[in-house]
Parts: sequence; structure tokens; C-alpha cells
Amino acid sequence: MNRKEFLVSCVGAATSVMYARPAFSQNAETIEQATLTVHDSSKGTPIPADFTGLSVETAILPNNAYFNNADQSLQGLIRRLGSGGVLRVGGNSSEYSNWNGMTTGHAQMYNIGPEDIDRLAAVADNVNWKVIYGLNLGTGSPQQAAAEAKAVHTRLGNRLLAFQIGNEPDLFAGNGLRPRTYTVNDYMNEWREFYEAVQRAVPGAPFAGPDIAFRTFWEMPFATTFPHDLRFLSLHYYAEGPGSSPKSTIEKMLAPNASLVSRTADLAAAAAAINVPYRMTECNSCYGGGRAGVSDTLAAALWGVDYMFQLAAAGYSGCNFHGGTGGPYSPLVEDGRGAMTYNARPLYYGMLMFALGGRGEMVPSILMQPNLNLNAYTATGPHRELQITVINKEPNTSVDIDITLDRRYNKGSVIRLTGSGIASKTGITLGGSTVSSSGDWQPSSTEPLAPHGRSITLHVPAASAALAILV
Repeated sequence: MNRKEFLVSCVGAATSVMYARPAFSQNAETIEQATLTVHDSSKGTPIPADFTGLSVETAILPNNAYFNNADQSLQGLIRRLGSGGVLRVGGNSSEYSNWNGMTTGHAQMYNIGPEDIDRLAAVADNVNWKVIYGLNLGTGSPQQAAAEAKAVHTRLGNRLLAFQIGNEPDLFAGNGLRPRTYTVNDYMNEWREFYEAVQRAVPGAPFAGPDIAFRTFWEMPFATTFPHDLRFLSLHYYAEGPGSSPKSTIEKMLAPNASLVSRTADLAAAAAAINVPYRMTECNSCYGGGRAGVSDTLAAALWGVDYMFQLAAAGYSGCNFHGGTGGPYSPLVEDGRGAMTYNARPLYYGMLMFALGGRGEMVPSILMQPNLNLNAYTATGPHRELQITVINKEPNTSVDIDITLDRRYNKGSVIRLTGSGIASKTGITLGGSTVSSSGDWQPSSTEPLAPHGRSITLHVPAASAALAILV
């Protein structure tokens, strides 16, 4: 199997052998059987330490209630997801920003100044995360980008992972930022002008791109035109949308999406052509801010942990979930008391489960199952512990999984991601515990798991996920 076929198989079916997806129903819960064969003695695919990321709109920077050194709540919640993640600043609003009074006359401009970058850098330092920073191509100028980049680079230093020039430029022709005739060649000409201006101000500045929304056929010409100037290639993805549409549903969010397969193949091929990594720099369940009753439910948590493992299996170097300014899809949301206090939404619990089970190296495994929305992923941790994550996205069907291993283990334990139902918004727990507004979390409920030789059996109830760790 070649690399492209491998990537497609990883994204399309994760580690499962699956068939047609049944529609959701209100039938009484049933129990099905499945088998998982884990090749835990095989060489694995490393999961980068900075895989986990968050993405926020540039417009949030002037709001000193968000990136604020005194805000222990937000910092604690970010820190809980792991040391060494990535904050991405960009989004649609990055195309309407004004740097330090260098106005371009656009009616929707808002101003960003050095003090805003100082706050961002202080938080990045405190949580030990790096930063991807978007520059305004849509309504900005090369001179503005150079001045802004110099201030950002000076303050962030080694915390700056990369600059990105333009947010979703493949949509510029449709959103009024460029003529309808705008092409990838036009974008590359503009990109080069901005890039050269920034390099004159900040010699050796790191860059990535092209931050595509969905026209991934832009990736290859961009990569091969600038093969020595990019730290990584990037892409955006939403499972469905817009959030205002009643067609955005839990069932659609949880269903496999063929477009992710094809986009990943294009992105991976372009990255391989110039030998750089590729990252999902903006993603979530439903574009346009998410949909209430879909993006803020237990289903979103299950979708989130499954999606992160799919990307890791397909070779992505990381992913950044968009949010921060509210909306149902945001992993973190202010609690409304005006005291810089944030709460974890269901999606955050999925991210936290990945942080626990997605360490080290992913190892091969094969899941054989009936027609279920069920995936399983296996990884060996830094101390050779085996991490088995099973996500059951069926609302009414539990699964008993017989697991066969290459190696013997002495003991194990299981923690579970659960709620009262797949559409529940509250009562979500991981290991029987909730995450506090300061990011404090410890599992209060773990189950012992006793291996029998090289086999174990794991029960996964409907609308839940389980993480088994064997040592």
C-alpha cells in the first residue's frame, strides 16, 4: 500500500473495518460483539508533543479579558490539556485587523497594539505553548504586516511557531475580498510580496501556509513554489455547517466525511513533495460558530476525540480547535460572571481524553465489528504502556470488545467519557469527574482491568468512550 492509500484508509475508517452506518433511533439499548487485534510490538507512528492546539479569532486580542496574565482560569484549562501545545491566532477577523494605527481605511477595522501582543506572549509563556500568528492579507498591506510581524517576533521569540499570511484565501473571491477571477497564482504573487516585506523586517522569520478552507488543489502549487520557505502546510476542516442550518445535526457530525479523506490526501502529497509536516490549523464540528444542541453536547466530545485520533493516524502534526469567542462550538466559554472565569464544554473533555490516550506512538490495530459507528485507536506511551481508546458513537448500542495483544501486561485500568445521553449538554464526566474552572481534574472513578495472557475484554456502553491503559 502506498502512502496516499494508507492516509486515506486511516482517515476514512480509522483503525476499523466498518460498513454502512445505521441511522439514529430510539430503540432500546442492545449489545453487540467486536474484536480488536493490537500489534503493540510493532514500530509506531510518533504523536508530536505539540499535537493539541486551540485557535482563536484575531479580534479577541484587544479584549484584555481573554489573554490576561491575571486570568488563572483560562491558563489552568489550557495547561490541563498538556504542556507544549499550540495557540493559533487568526480566523476571518484577521483579515479586518489594523496594526497599531496603520489604518488601511477599511470600514470594519479594529486596532491591535503592542500591549495586546504582550498579553498573548505572557499567557503563552505561562502555559508553555507556542503560537501560530496570522497576518492580514485580506485588507492589510505588506508594510503593516512587516511592522506587526516584527513586534510579534520580538515579543514571542522562540514561542513563535510560524506566521501565516491570509486566512482561507481560497474563499477571497467569494467573500468580497478579491475579484471573482482570483486564483492561486494571484494569491502566491501577493503572498510573496508580504513574505519579502516581513523577511526584511524579521530576517529568518518562520512561515507556514496556505491556510486553505477546502480548495486543496492550491496546496501543491503553493508548496512547490515556496519549497524552502515553509515550516509546515496547513488546512481547515469543519464536519458540517453552517451553525444556523437545521441540517446540521448530531447524526451528520458523527458520520464519516469523505471530504476529509480527499483533502488529507492532497495535503499530504503536497507536504511530501517538499518534505515538511502538515497541520490542521482550524477545525471544529460546525462552522459559523457551531450549532446549539449539536456542538455543545456529549456527541461533540465523542466526535472530538475520534477526530483527533483520525488526524494523528493520518500523519498530521497537530490540530487547533477554533473557538474562544463563544458560540456553541468553543471548547472553553466564559461563565458569564465577568470575572475572567471559564468553563470546559463537552468538546474539551474529548480533547482531554486524547491528551491522556494519545501520547507516544500510535501502533497498528484492526477493529472487526458489525455495522456500528465505533472506532478504536492504540498507542504506546513513553514508558511502553499500552493505551487503547474506544469511541462508541452509537446512541443505543453497547459493545463488548475482545482484544488480542502481541505482548503480556501485568495490570490495567479504564477511565470513561460519559454523559446521560448522546445529546446531553451537562453532566459530562471523564473518569467520573468534571474539570474545574481552574483546570483541576483527577479521575474519581477508574476500573481495574485484568489481562488474561495476551487478551482482555472491554465493555463500552452506548454514547461513551473508554480509555484502557495496560502496564
